[in-house]
Amino acid sequence: MRAPSCVTNSGNLMQLVFGNRTLLLHLARGVGGFAALAGSLGTMNSSLLPSLLLMPLSLYLLKGCPVCWTIGLFETVAMRIHEKHSLPSDDMRAS
Repeated sequence: MRAPSCVTNSGNLMQLVFGNRTLLLHLARGVGGFAALAGSLGTMNSSLLPSLLLMPLSLYLLKGCPVCWTIGLFETVAMRIHEKHSLPSDDMRAS
């Protein structure tokens, strides 16, 4: 059984649920999200306003919780491996 392709017949990338187009983008969002989460939890005892501002930012950058970000990491890596080993499209074979 063949795994579903991450590239459509027209060559466009399909929408990923938790992953990103590139691994670097996903890692950058992870660093920003975990920094915002740490800042939110770290400022909770001294002042509530930074916590209230940083928590939604961390949820946005991580695309949910830290487990969602981790699932997206696996999804992004799997998509890259699949693209690297996928067969050329019909247009490329006809040439």
